[in-house]
Amino acid sequence: MRFVAVRRSLALSGLLLAPCVVAARPAEAFHLHLKRAEPGINDTVAVAPKVIRLWFTERPEAAVARIELQGPGGAWVAVAKPQLEPGDDAPLTAAVTGAMAPGAYRVLWRAMAADGHPMRGSFGFVLKPAS
Repeated sequence: MRFVAVRRSLALSGLLLAPCVVAARPAEAFHLHLKRAEPGINDTVAVAPKVIRLWFTERPEAAVARIELQGPGGAWVAVAKPQLEPGDDAPLTAAVTGAMAPGAYRVLWRAMAADGHPMRGSFGFVLKPAS
C-alpha cells in the first residue's frame, strides 16, 4: 500500500512540475532576437555599406539601442546613433560615417524590446571590392 502512495505522490509531483518546465522553455522566445541584417550575416559585399540595417523579432527601443562596427585589425569605424525606421517590421538603422577599407568586419549590437530584457549579439561580413 505504501508503494502505491509513493507512486501517486511522484506522479502528482511530476504533473505539478511539468507546467513549470514547459513554461520556462518558451520564455526565451519572447525576447528580442536578430532576424536578418544588411549587410547580410557572413556576406561578402563589393561596396562599403552606407547604412547598417537590423531587423528583430520585436520592435527595439531605439533610445537604448547600440550598433558598433569593428573593422580589419580591430579598428573601430564610426557609425551614427541608431534610428528606428517607421513601420511595424521596420529595421533599426545606423549610418556608417567612417571610412571602410577592404577586409573583415564585425557588427556588434545591443537592443532591448518592451519586455525590458537587454539582448546583444554580433555577426561578420567581408568587404571585398570587385577587381
